[in-house]
Amino acid sequence: MSRLGRPSVEVLPDITWARLERNLWAALDEAEVAATPPPSSPRRWTRYAIAAGLAVAAAAALLLLWPSGASRSHDLPSRVATAE
Repeated sequence: MSRLGRPSVEVLPDITWARLERNLWAALDEAEVAATPPPSSPRRWTRYAIAAGLAVAAAAALLLLWPSGASRSHDLPSRVATAE
């Protein structure tokens, strides 16, 4: 900024500053009201709870019903011999 020098700024009258401040505060007040989210309904949380419960139940069913190699009652034969 030192290479370019100081920017020139026009002096504004007090009435203009008052108008700018009034408009700025009005815009900030409107933005504050708009920024607050509406309260969520209990119905939305019920949907999420049901979906989470179904997901947990599906994961549990997959874990219980998924075949695993360790639970076999007998091993498959590795050699079959026949008499001729």
